[in-house]
Amino acid sequence: MVRRFTMQKLAVIKHLGGIAEETLTAIKVVAGFGREDLEVQKFARWSRRTQKVAKKYTFMYSFMVGIMKFAIFLFYAYSFYVGSFFIYNGTNNSVTGAPYDQKDVLSVLIALITGFVGLIAALPNI
Repeated sequence: MVRRFTMQKLAVIKHLGGIAEETLTAIKVVAGFGREDLEVQKFARWSRRTQKVAKKYTFMYSFMVGIMKFAIFLFYAYSFYVGSFFIYNGTNNSVTGAPYDQKDVLSVLIALITGFVGLIAALPNI
């Protein structure tokens, strides 16, 4: 989704640059026929379109970053909640046979962070 808006933004900016280059290349013809106001209006029209596309792009990009940050903090909170629940209730670790302690909670947190990094890497390509 973000990629699509990025491509739209680049296409509009490319067209806007083409208009400016075309006008500057033929500035003598434009000035000779008194078409400066028309060229300014055309450039302003494309500038407004560029602004609209840039706002859509900025909104979608910010929205996606917000979702990613929310998910990261949600995973942190959930892992600490479950870890504190296991420690408080004295739940035994099935691997070691001893009750859960702080190092087990941190190991689970690091495992969740490592897994979530893979999800973050895949999310912008959706």
